[in-house]
Amino acid sequence: MISLDFCLTHAFEETASCGEKIGLIAVTGDLCEDGEAEDYRVLREYLEERTKGIPLAVTLGNHDCKENFRTGWLNEPAEGKKGDQPWHRAFPVEDFWVVSLDNAVHGDSNGRITPAHLEWLKQAFAAAAGRRIILMTHHHMIPGQGPVPPVTYGEEFPELIRTSPVACVLCGHTHHNHEGLLGDKACYTADGMSFYGENLQDGTVRFREKFGYSLLKLEDGIVKERLVRTFDTGRLLGKM
Repeated sequence: MISLDFCLTHAFEETASCGEKIGLIAVTGDLCEDGEAEDYRVLREYLEERTKGIPLAVTLGNHDCKENFRTGWLNEPAEGKKGDQPWHRAFPVEDFWVVSLDNAVHGDSNGRITPAHLEWLKQAFAAAAGRRIILMTHHHMIPGQGPVPPVTYGEEFPELIRTSPVACVLCGHTHHNHEGLLGDKACYTADGMSFYGENLQDGTVRFREKFGYSLLKLEDGIVKERLVRTFDTGRLLGKM
């Protein structure tokens, strides 16, 4: 079972007191660490209880088991599961559309953006009918965010983003926040909600209990403000 520790609780308590109306909560993948179906069920109940009607959008990461997600989060019957097929979603929130692209493959840390992903994106963008789009996916897009390589994609992908009504792209995966441009559009990588990994000179990785989240303020289809909140407990989780 997952541990619903103080990281999530702290984030929800602080955002509730920020004085701003929260219009969307976006979770950019790795909902569980190779979780069982019950883990996803518990996580969804936990989040829904605290979001109190705020739209919740999720995408899946490389640690997420799609079959268990479908059973536990979506409450699909076991015999109806679709294996490792991508779980894409597109839906309106107020005057925006949220497009959640599943570019993750369980067990493949780098993810994929294939021609099939591009075709689905084109259809999702067309369905938005010109309204501004928040695109969210798991793997980060911008090179140079540390030793973790970005997802690979061809020239068509950033050009599709550039010519679309995408307001911003939201990513996860690295556990370290970052800001850059993809196809001339703002692209944000969020902090992890559990730990940071730090590469040491001896080739090992040190894990610390360090977590955070980002608050984005959109006006007229443009990100006007970005607040990053990062917290370090000082607790060392281990090395590998």
